[in-house]
Amino acid sequence: MHSFGYRANALLTLAITILAFMCGIASFSDNFNTPIPTTEVQVLNINWFQKKPDGDDEVSLTLNISADLQSLFTWNTKQVFVFLAAEYVTPKNALNQISLWDGIIPTKEHAKFLIHTTNKYRFVDQGSNLRGKAFNLTLHWHVMPKTGKMSANKLVMTVSLNMASSIFNFLLTFLALSSLVFLSQSQVTSAPFKPDGLALPVFKDSATGLHIANINITKRTPQQSIPLLIDLNGKFLWLNCEKNCLSSTYLAPFCHSTQCSGFGSHSCNKCFSTIPRPGCHNNTCAVTTTNPLTSQTATSEVAQDSLSIQSITQSGSNFGPIVTIHHFLFACSPSSLLQGPFPNNVQGVAGLAHGSVSLPIQFASHFGFPRQFSLCLPSSSQKNGAIFFGTSGFNGTQTVNLTYTPIIIGSQGEYFIPVRSIRVNNKPVPLNHSSLISTRTRNFGGAMISTTALYTALEHSIFTTFTQFFANQSSGISQVNPISPFGLCFNSNVSSTNVPNIDFVMQNKNVTLTIVGTNSVVEARPGVSCLAFVDGGKNPKAPIVIGVHQLEDNFVEFDLVRSRLGVSSSLLSRNTSCSNFNFTSKSSFANEME
Repeated sequence: MHSFGYRANALLTLAITILAFMCGIASFSDNFNTPIPTTEVQVLNINWFQKKPDGDDEVSLTLNISADLQSLFTWNTKQVFVFLAAEYVTPKNALNQISLWDGIIPTKEHAKFLIHTTNKYRFVDQGSNLRGKAFNLTLHWHVMPKTGKMSANKLVMTVSLNMASSIFNFLLTFLALSSLVFLSQSQVTSAPFKPDGLALPVFKDSATGLHIANINITKRTPQQSIPLLIDLNGKFLWLNCEKNCLSSTYLAPFCHSTQCSGFGSHSCNKCFSTIPRPGCHNNTCAVTTTNPLTSQTATSEVAQDSLSIQSITQSGSNFGPIVTIHHFLFACSPSSLLQGPFPNNVQGVAGLAHGSVSLPIQFASHFGFPRQFSLCLPSSSQKNGAIFFGTSGFNGTQTVNLTYTPIIIGSQGEYFIPVRSIRVNNKPVPLNHSSLISTRTRNFGGAMISTTALYTALEHSIFTTFTQFFANQSSGISQVNPISPFGLCFNSNVSSTNVPNIDFVMQNKNVTLTIVGTNSVVEARPGVSCLAFVDGGKNPKAPIVIGVHQLEDNFVEFDLVRSRLGVSSSLLSRNTSCSNFNFTSKSSFANEME
C-alpha cells in the first residue's frame, strides 16, 4: 500500500511528463508550417529633410506599409512582433539600422493590414550620410509561440532617397536669396514660419447659447472649415467622420503606437465594413469619446490629418499667415454621438482640457510657444469672440488687468479654481465651507469651469442658501414666480445694473471672480429675468460648475506653465466686449479698447 504522498508525487510527475510531451509536440508541429508572408513598403513622400545644428541628418517620411503575415500564425502562436527598419552602409559602419515603425499583432485576424503613416521614430543619422543614399527598408518579425523557441525572419526592400547634396542645397539657397530682389515676400518660399501664437474665432449659437469654433481640418480634400463645439474640459478634438469625409491625407495610427499613447486608455479597433474609410480601419487605435452634453460615449478611431489656423505675430500685435499642422491628432467618431442638444451643423467637439492631445497642448508642442490659452466668449450671436493660444491675447486684450488664482487640474484634465466663499453685495453668504470641497480634488478646488454648461450650477445646499441670500440682498427688486430651471426671477423692467454683484472669493478675500448683473441674470422670457444660477443636485460633478453665461465678455487666461488662471472683470465696464474681434482687420479690438 503506497502512502498518500507517494501517490501525489507519482500523479504530479505523470502530469508534468504529459504536459512536457504535449509542449514538445506543439513546438515540433511548427516545423510543418511553411509561412509565405508578403509585404510591400512605399515611401509616399519626403515630408522634410534637414541638417541639424549638430551636423546630423534627419528625415521625415510618409509610408505605406502593407503586409499579409497570416501564414505566420498557427495554433501555437501567441503573438507576432513586427518592426520596419531603415538599413544602410556608411564608411564607418557595415550596418546602420534605424527603427522607423513597430507594432504587435495579437491575432491572425490582425495580421493582414495596410498602414498609412509617418515614421513613428525619428530617422536620424549621426553624420551627413543620408544625402543621395540608397538604403533598404526591412520588415522584421519575431514570432512568439505559446511553447517552444521564438523564431525571427525578415523581408528586404531597396529604396533610394534622392536627397540633394550640400553643394546643391547651397545653390538653391543662393538662388532663393537672389530672387528676393525680384519677388515680393509673399511669393518666396522661405524657412518654416514660427508664430508667436494662434487665434481661433468663436461664435455663439443663438438657439442653444453654446459657443462654436470653425476649425479648418481636412475632412475632405481640399480642406474645409468644420464647426465644432468648444469644450473646455474635453480631452481632445473629435469629429463625425461617417458623412462627407474623403481626405487624401488621412492617417490612422497603428494599434499601440506612440500616437495612441497620448489618448490614455485605448484598444485595437476592429471595423466590420468591407471597404476601409476614415474612422473604420482594422488594427488601428480605438478610444472612447464622450458627448459633453449627454455623457453618451462611443468607440472612435484615432486619426491624423492636416489642421490650419490663423497665426499671431510680434507677441500678439498682428495677425500673421495661416499655419498648418500636417499630422494633428484627433478622433473619428460615429454620427450617433452628435445626438442631443447640439447646435445645428456642429460636427464634433474641440477639447481644451489639460491633456497631451488637447488643442492647446498640441499647438504648443508643434510651434514651441508657451502652454497657455485665453478665452474671450461673446455674449452676442452677431459677432465673433476668440480663443488665443500661446500668447496673452491679441493687441488690446494684453492691457486688460487680470486677477490670478491657482488652477487645480482634475483627474480627467478638467480645470478647477479654489473658491473658498461667496459674497453677494460684498456680504458673505452663510455657507458650510465643507460643501465647497470638491470630491475630485479633495480641497478647495470646488469650482469647475465649463463651456458646455449654460449657467453656473451649485450643489443643492449651496444653491438653496445662495438664492435665498441673493433674494434678501435684492429686496428692492420686484420678484415674480420662478421659471424652470431657475430658482429666483424678477420683473425685467429692473435694469441689470441694479442687481448686486456676486464675488467668488479665492485664496484670500482680495482675490475674487466678480460676476456683475449682465452675467448674473438672464432674460427667461419677455418681461421676466432670472438669476442665472441653477440647482446642480445633491451629487454634482463639483460643488460649483461655472457656466458660459458667467464667462461671457470676460477675458480668461489659462496659464498652464505657471498653473494659474487670470480673469478680468466684465469688459462691458470698459465699453467693449468679447464681440469686438474682427479677423479681417489687424487692430479693431485695440481701437475699441482705446
